[in-house]
Amino acid sequence: MNELLQRLRDLLSDLLSRLRREPADPENAAAEDQAAPDESRRFSLDAVVVTASRYDDVPAVIGRIEVAASNEVVLIVPRDVRALRRASAWPHLAAYARQSGVTLGVIADRRDVRSHARAHGLPAASSLQGLRRARVRGSVRDGGVGTPGGRMRLQIVIVAVAVLAAVLIACYRVPTATVVIVPPSRPYSTSVEAQVNAVIAQSDAARGIISVSTIRRDVTTVVSTATTGTAEVGDTRATLELRFSNQGTAEVRIPGGARIATPDRDVFVTDEDVVVPPGEQAIVTATADRPGTHGNVDIGEVSEPETPLPSEIFVVNRTRGVGGTDRTVPAVSAADIDRVRQIATGVLDRVALVTLDSAVTGGRLLRSTVSAAIFSAVPLQQLNEPADAFLMEYVIVAAALWIPDGDAAAYGAEVIRSQLAEGLVLLPGTVTAIITEPLEPGDVIKVDASGLITDIARVDDLPDLIAGKSPEEAAQFISERLDLEVPPVITIQPSLIPWRWLPRRAEAIVIRLEGPPDTGGS
Repeated sequence: MNELLQRLRDLLSDLLSRLRREPADPENAAAEDQAAPDESRRFSLDAVVVTASRYDDVPAVIGRIEVAASNEVVLIVPRDVRALRRASAWPHLAAYARQSGVTLGVIADRRDVRSHARAHGLPAASSLQGLRRARVRGSVRDGGVGTPGGRMRLQIVIVAVAVLAAVLIACYRVPTATVVIVPPSRPYSTSVEAQVNAVIAQSDAARGIISVSTIRRDVTTVVSTATTGTAEVGDTRATLELRFSNQGTAEVRIPGGARIATPDRDVFVTDEDVVVPPGEQAIVTATADRPGTHGNVDIGEVSEPETPLPSEIFVVNRTRGVGGTDRTVPAVSAADIDRVRQIATGVLDRVALVTLDSAVTGGRLLRSTVSAAIFSAVPLQQLNEPADAFLMEYVIVAAALWIPDGDAAAYGAEVIRSQLAEGLVLLPGTVTAIITEPLEPGDVIKVDASGLITDIARVDDLPDLIAGKSPEEAAQFISERLDLEVPPVITIQPSLIPWRWLPRRAEAIVIRLEGPPDTGGS
């Protein structure tokens, strides 16, 4: 097959090079044809044409001439044959022709190649007409390869042969077939125990070890509890009177809302605008900006303006602050903080379980392996801070082991195959496995596996027996051989071509056993 492909490649390369060749100058061709030795006229109808390949060296060219099995050979040298461009190649070719008694003529587009051939006594020209007046395989009258029409027909024949060969090779190499067989089957169930292992990459049913995967998620959650402490908070605001003194020579107007504070930064806000004449005083009421008893200040404590005032203005409270009251409200106590820390473990474990359970799809989460590692804990209220509930924000890493459904089914299939007697076959895709996890971490898990088995004969030799048959013949042959109730389904790829036969190569045919369609697997 490889030799045939090489031959076809050589023919196509020669054809393309000749089709790409620029038309030779008729005058130069005629001159060179006249300059060719008279020996060129002696080629008979039995001469064989040999075309050198671009990859050939001198020994390869001599080998092509040897297999020609003729005493008269016309050697065609395409332009891309580099080995025959060197003058050193031609003494060997000429010597071989003399020693073997072969009459060798050369056809080449390149002038240097023709010159090298003539220099060693070999007739050479740029065309078959120039090399010999008589045609290699026919006379001028009957349109042999020596005429333009003959060359065109030769090229058409070469192309047709190449296309036919390519089609035959494609028909041999390209198609593949899949044969789906649904044999008679019966259910089979088994139950085994297995140790879980998250380190190994593949389960080992013989040793009772099943490979499991690890799942992790970062979770942010809040744990809370009702507060049990108390705190006093402001209820009503205190009021007092402020006295503004103007030691300047001009009237000063102070707008309402001016802020005057005590050294402890208890702030009072004026209730209205006040005008202070030069050298005189003015009285205005003010209200504490926060409710609570802290506003019940003594006389003379409110004297530090927060609102910018002229330098000639001085202020002080002329009365005590009155009316400020507090009330008792729930607050965070030390016991509340301790309680949140105590209940956090159980709460975080439940949060981790719910998070991982929702994250696992197409598999079984081993709940006994769920853990919640605390990454950070940040209180959202401080000790003695008024609040109805104390909140602690936790960031945890939730982790657990889980078994994908596919891994569990594969383990169950391996277990069933290890238990089947000789001659029984487990149908692929029919296995289901139910995992029962342990109550405590570290215990073995239970695997309940079930599937469909069949006792059909071996199918390894079927590809050899049905290769090259039509799909109908192959289906009938398989049904009779295996006593099937359902005919096999045969598909041949690529499906764009209406193949009438299965591939002739047995290795291109795949036999696949399947369970009944209602099993949902293949």
